[in-house]
Amino acid sequence: MFSVQDYIVYGTSGVCLVDSVIPSPFGPQDERLYYVLKPVHEIGDSTIFTPVDNAQVAMRPLISAKEAAKLLKRLDDISILRVDAEKERRDRYRAVLASQIPEEYISLLKTVAKRRSDCIAAHKRLPDMDNEYESRARHCLCCELSIVLGETFESMEELMNTKLACE
Repeated sequence: MFSVQDYIVYGTSGVCLVDSVIPSPFGPQDERLYYVLKPVHEIGDSTIFTPVDNAQVAMRPLISAKEAAKLLKRLDDISILRVDAEKERRDRYRAVLASQIPEEYISLLKTVAKRRSDCIAAHKRLPDMDNEYESRARHCLCCELSIVLGETFESMEELMNTKLACE
């Protein structure tokens, strides 16, 4: 069980702050405890209510600062995603976000950067799907790294933009 004021990664929503743990807000017939989660760096004032014992949505603690530093040192060694058929791309991107693995986020970001570069060279437009998944993966990764490394979200975004741009 997570504690109040812990930061966690919640499903594909990204990093959230555990604001409180409360009895069910949905009525007395539901006897479970719920986390009240506040998404970090989201536009608006959204709140997520999820059962503490929710087995359908993955929740994990943030990586450590040491793990984050190692990850940043290995950026160049992380490969792009291999997708055999274009029809599988959306499923592969979804699986990356669901995995909650920072290395996978980086693979997705590198993949989209390469696709963007290829599209520009071919005078084509990058599909919106790539932009959407890139944005979500970048948000999840930069948010987690900024918190564990004590940096601003913007500085992590800038770092990722610089490091993961396709040559």
